[in-house]
Amino acid sequence: MPSGLLRLLHVRPGEGGRLARVAAIGAAYAAATAIGNDVAESIFVTRVGPQSLPVVFLAKGLLDVLAAALYLPLARGRSERAVWVTAITIYTAVVIGGRAVVASGSDASAYALFIGHEAAWTILTIHWGVYLLDVFDASQARRLFPLLFTTARAGGILAGLLVGLLATPLGAANLLLFGAMLAAGAGILAVARPDAPSVSPAASLRMEAAAPEDDGDNDDDENDDALTGFVATWRRAFASPLVRAIALSTAAMVLVRYGLQMIALGQINRAMDGDNARVASFLGLFGAVANGAGILVGVFVVPRLLTRLGVGVANVLYAVFTALAYALLLVWPSLATAAVARGTRVQLKDALKTPLSTLFYGAEPPGRRAGARSFIFGFAIPIATVMAAGALEAGRRGATNLALVTWGGLGVAALFVAASAVQNHRWRARMIELLDRQLERAPAAAPEAVAAARSHLVDAGTPASAVDRLACGLTSTDARVSALAEELLAEIVPRRRAHALAATLRGGN
Repeated sequence: MPSGLLRLLHVRPGEGGRLARVAAIGAAYAAATAIGNDVAESIFVTRVGPQSLPVVFLAKGLLDVLAAALYLPLARGRSERAVWVTAITIYTAVVIGGRAVVASGSDASAYALFIGHEAAWTILTIHWGVYLLDVFDASQARRLFPLLFTTARAGGILAGLLVGLLATPLGAANLLLFGAMLAAGAGILAVARPDAPSVSPAASLRMEAAAPEDDGDNDDDENDDALTGFVATWRRAFASPLVRAIALSTAAMVLVRYGLQMIALGQINRAMDGDNARVASFLGLFGAVANGAGILVGVFVVPRLLTRLGVGVANVLYAVFTALAYALLLVWPSLATAAVARGTRVQLKDALKTPLSTLFYGAEPPGRRAGARSFIFGFAIPIATVMAAGALEAGRRGATNLALVTWGGLGVAALFVAASAVQNHRWRARMIELLDRQLERAPAAAPEAVAAARSHLVDAGTPASAVDRLACGLTSTDARVSALAEELLAEIVPRRRAHALAATLRGGN
């Protein structure tokens, strides 16, 4: 790949090969799940109707708890590649089984496909983030995650074209077989060209068990080694203020996104006269176009947004966009605003919010990340999903045109903005704690290098309380420690100045 293009994409020498391998796996995974989602939604909304979606949300919330509980035993003591292949195998089996049951044409089969697909997808989603955080360090994550998640949008475009062009001639249900083949491809790619991260999730879990972290929950520390199973893991995850903040923000986002899904699908179904092939075709073609736009956003907008304004601003910005989507649905309910709502819920989230969400987990110690994601996906999200099911059902019964749901969604979107700001604050505090722990374990940097870094940091306007730890971190010979210190500095002083200073200190070493 030409060096000029690599610089444009924020890819440094030596990173291209690994990035390409992981991107290929992500694209196949994204294509498979996008096909499954479009087909499941189109069959459900045309057979059963959007008014029954709260029942699906309730069942999904309960099954997500089981999916997360299943994930933890899968991850413990096994390599990330083995876990990924197992999760892909489960997903593929569910999709093929779903194709078999929907042939009956019953409402029950539509429920089974929709709920089964969502539950199997949850396991993949949990592990994908854990795998990525293990492959790339903190500095690489900020630069490469927007591009990496953008390449997954290429898989979304492929899925959209397949569904959009083939749903009518082949039948929407038959496209599930294409999804199963793409999912199998994501597993085969991982086996054929495995990455070799420096520390696997399984090894991280063993390291964490050997040296448990003080998270402010010390009452039962002496019993931690005896506690096995996901309840103990979730209890430890909940002890982190950052995980609690992520849980609050995620719960608000779940409520907001389910509302957008219900309203948008109802308007699309009405516009397509209840024809599942036409609904699937519209969802597919719209997904192809929206994913194309998402690629442009991910490649050209998100990296610059993160560079100039930082992770925190970008995190709040997605919440603001969800509020704007609800406002449009209130002012102008139509197929066009339904498309905007769907794009905000799916493609904009994938391009902007999803890579940001993964970055937040990077502030947790490596051995805690799998447990943190399992807690969010297996506890916080299911609880919010059940709440969403009840709220949407009440809203639907209160106003047949879903106006009450739209007004309620706008109010929750405002809470989502506030919760995102709280999450940003907790994330910065957690990064400081993580840097302190890593500095305790890392070899001490040369005193003259630390002194020089301290002088540069003072000149850059760094707060006095952070100068010493950042000076030690930026001059550390441990690449992951210096990368974390650079990211923390970039959240304190202007990002361009932070990265320029880090580059200067690396050159001095």
